[in-house]
Amino acid sequence: METNDPTIVNSLAALIERSKEVPLAQRAAKLKSVVFELLQGEQIEEAYEVTRRALPDARIFAQPLITGHAIHSTPNATANATLRFLSATLGTDARPLHGQVVLVGELASIRGVCGVPLTVKRDGWELGTLSISSEEQLSQIRLSAASIANYLMAVRC
Repeated sequence: METNDPTIVNSLAALIERSKEVPLAQRAAKLKSVVFELLQGEQIEEAYEVTRRALPDARIFAQPLITGHAIHSTPNATANATLRFLSATLGTDARPLHGQVVLVGELASIRGVCGVPLTVKRDGWELGTLSISSEEQLSQIRLSAASIANYLMAVRC
């Protein structure tokens, strides 16, 4: 969905600028550290509040820790996603799903992990329909894949 709403466009631009101030790996590590400390004291609401104030790209690394600690739904969500993929793989129809896969050039010459729409069937997956309406959107997808690659390299070291 594309929007020309200036409020939304300006908010997104501000998020992008804020995200450039400190590298994602640093922001995610700091946020996870704060969250771990709060969880050790069973301060669940405070941990959620800290993540709500964080930028979305760092938030995704910390919120599952809270959820897993507080209500253990993360394992259930993972199990449900796994079952959806197994059902799609074993089914006779090609089912559209979203997932993170290792791309080897199927989209915009990206080589690495990226979340994309998929069509899953018995003989594997293929890239699903992805509507990219501008060069800016394509650039953002490439930047996202590069950010994931950089983060993976940082945590492997």
